[in-house]
Amino acid sequence: MVQAVKENIGLGLISEPEFDNYKDIKKIHIEDYDIFTQAYLVCLKKKKTDNLVNAFIETAKKIILE
Repeated sequence: MVQAVKENIGLGLISEPEFDNYKDIKKIHIEDYDIFTQAYLVCLKKKKTDNLVNAFIETAKKIILE
């Protein structure tokens, strides 16, 4: 998104934690509006059975479902 803005393709919305202090991008706060985002956890299909990857996925599921 940021690269598209830098290349003068248009404008975009990103969440506050994703915004780094870019020298050439102006941040405009949006107030009094309910905005939500969705996040996705992704991995290569062949890596899903890897013990470490599987443990991370299962931990993330438990946190999200609480």
